[in-house]
Amino acid sequence: RGDNTGASRWLVHVGPETVTLATGWQELSNAVGQQFQLSPKSAALLLRFGFVPVPHTLFANVFQAGIGDSLSIDLRSGMVTHTHEFPFLIAKSRQSETWRPEVFTDLLCASCERVVSQHAGLLLSAGKDSTAVLLALQRIGRKDALCVTYDAGYREQEAEPASAFAREMGFRHVTVRADPRSEFDSYVSFLRSTPHLTLDFALPAALVSVAACAEHGAMVIDGLGN
Repeated sequence: RGDNTGASRWLVHVGPETVTLATGWQELSNAVGQQFQLSPKSAALLLRFGFVPVPHTLFANVFQAGIGDSLSIDLRSGMVTHTHEFPFLIAKSRQSETWRPEVFTDLLCASCERVVSQHAGLLLSAGKDSTAVLLALQRIGRKDALCVTYDAGYREQEAEPASAFAREMGFRHVTVRADPRSEFDSYVSFLRSTPHLTLDFALPAALVSVAACAEHGAMVIDGLGN
């Protein structure tokens, strides 16, 4: 089981007959030598998304367990079962307060009030995640934020409902229309200054959306759930 304090994570090496635990790669390497098997699936995920999701690592026989993670390992079959339980609702512990929707709302509003600067930009879809951030900003009186929605033009039509809701809440809204040429130019410019390993095709859209916030303020809030 992972460390619920968030202070560390476990790396778990699954061998033919043994399981080795370590808190870091150097410690694990010292314990098992070079017995690491590269995982083609994990390599593909790294190239596509820029990370390998828990509990997997870049190696087929090494797993990781962090906050709320539990791993069950069957040495006979090599099967690893991963379960996750979010271990707390507020900073103290999950036992310290009964869950109420107001707890989440209050925490989100307090976080926005603490970290969101004046005239920030909010990447807004029509989904529940970015809408929750928008409602938090509205609740704390931060209607100076600019809402930006990307319209791909061929999949979910989020721009119209997102714009209508943002304006109804009293926010200014901008829709960024898909433009492959400008998105490609933004992507090339980004690569000149920032080494980028992934092949994530959502990145160019994100870059032009962030650029739309540039003249409004220095901070961009990514409220998108994915």
